[in-house]
Amino acid sequence: MLWYILILSIILTIYSKNWIMFWIFLELNTFSFIYILFNNKFNYNSSSSAIIYFIMSFFSTFLILLNFLNYSNIMLMESNFMFNIGLLIKLGVAPFHFWIIQMAKNCSMFQFSILMTIQKIIPISFLMSLLQLKIIFPLTIISLIFLYDLLNSNSIKSIVISSSIVNNNWMIMLCACNYQILLTYFYTYSFIIFQFMYFCMKLNMKNLNNMKKKINLSMLIFSLIGIPPFLGFYIKLISVFHFINLFSTILIMLILIMSIIISYMYLKMIFIPSMMNWNSNFNMNLKILFINLILPMLLFI
Repeated sequence: MLWYILILSIILTIYSKNWIMFWIFLELNTFSFIYILFNNKFNYNSSSSAIIYFIMSFFSTFLILLNFLNYSNIMLMESNFMFNIGLLIKLGVAPFHFWIIQMAKNCSMFQFSILMTIQKIIPISFLMSLLQLKIIFPLTIISLIFLYDLLNSNSIKSIVISSSIVNNNWMIMLCACNYQILLTYFYTYSFIIFQFMYFCMKLNMKNLNNMKKKINLSMLIFSLIGIPPFLGFYIKLISVFHFINLFSTILIMLILIMSIIISYMYLKMIFIPSMMNWNSNFNMNLKILFINLILPMLLFI
């Protein structure tokens, strides 16, 4: 029942035409996810995650509603700086990503995967039509600066957060380019995240120090950071072709540098030890390899 409420609140929020209804459905979404964070366990970790999420949701919603008050119909609304900041906070874009780092320490892998995928649908949907292009360049510079701090950690959640910082910038740029490519990118990214988290939970891995069965996650990390010929690479390649017609060469180079940096750091961290464990998990390796090599071909059908 709770899942129906969460999904329904997202759909109703996106299609709301009145700012009051928008606020009601947005709050419904917030409290639905908070309930998922508790997961029937009222302890320090769940309470801490819920409080952090509530505070940041309240602050971001407040900034968003400030823009809505001047418009009776959301469809006629124009964007402003504070509205974009509210959406970026909710999306967890650098430098507004610190609350996600704190939540990641206390929530489960499953809850974290929802936060990094499903809960991004609402802010991305509004950024598609109300994004201010002038904020893209400074956001990319800031993300490049903050990315380095996260790359010093080898925890699974840090990998996802650093990847999210990079992919958030790709999706923000796609908001100004092509609606269909943005949706394809988001669905692809979400699929990889859920696939990655599933195997992390299955193998009970929280960091990259555990060498056993590491090759399974290595291939998923390759897809997550966009290493060819895996799934994540092809959607980035398609996106670059659309960026060329709209953005400056400098901006495109910056976002490519971000992707190269994260790729280099994690390849350096996992490549050699992963090769040492290939034979011990050959069957599972083939399954993951098949999924990440065959699915990219479907993008061109």
